[in-house]
Amino acid sequence: MRLRLDRNAGAFARAIMAKTLPVARATTAAMDAAAEALKREARAEIGRAGFSRRWQNALRVKRFPRRKISIDAAAFAWHRIPYAGVFETGASIAGRPMLWLPLPSAPRSLQRRRMSPERFETKVAPLFSMTSRRGRPLLAAQARVSKRQAQSDRPKASLAALRRGNSGRGILRSIPIYHGVSVVHLRRRFDVTGVARSVRDRVPDFYWANFRDE
Repeated sequence: MRLRLDRNAGAFARAIMAKTLPVARATTAAMDAAAEALKREARAEIGRAGFSRRWQNALRVKRFPRRKISIDAAAFAWHRIPYAGVFETGASIAGRPMLWLPLPSAPRSLQRRRMSPERFETKVAPLFSMTSRRGRPLLAAQARVSKRQAQSDRPKASLAALRRGNSGRGILRSIPIYHGVSVVHLRRRFDVTGVARSVRDRVPDFYWANFRDE
C-alpha cells in the first residue's frame, strides 16, 4: 500500500490565523474600552481636584496600533501640559534666587496671562524693588489711582493705569505686582496613576465582553 500526502500551501497559516484572530479582535476591543474608560475617569479625577476644563481635556489617551487589529494592542496616556506631573506627585520648586508670584493686587487680566516680571516690564511698565511691612520682597510699578484706592492698604490699578505710569489724573502710588518666595511647595492634587491601575484591573472584563470564538 502506498500513500501520498501533498502539501496544502497556506493551510497551516490559515489555521493559526483562525485561532488567533478572535483573540486579536477581543484584545483590540478591550484596549479601546480601556482607553475610553481611562480618558473619561482620569479627566473626572483632574476636574475633582479643581482644575479647569482645559486641564481636563489636555489629558489624552490613544490605542496602539492606531488603525489595526493586534494581539499586542495597548493604550497610552499623556498630558499635553508639560508640568502637569507635579500635581500628580507633588513637588518643591526653588527660585534662582526668587520665584515671583502675582499678588491679589495685580490686575486679573495679568494673572490670567501668567505674565512673568520680564514680560510685564516689556509689555506694561517698569518694575522696581520694595519691601512689605513684614519684610517680604516685592516688585512694584507706579500708577495714578483714585483717592479711595490711594488710601487703601492694598491699592490696585488696571493694566491701562499701570501702562500710563506717572501720567494722567489721580494720586501717584506704588502698586505691588509680585511677591518673591525662595521656594514653592506644591501638594499632590490628583491621582491619575491610581485611575490607570483601576482601569488596568478591569481589562480582563473588557476582553471577555468582546471575545467571540469563531
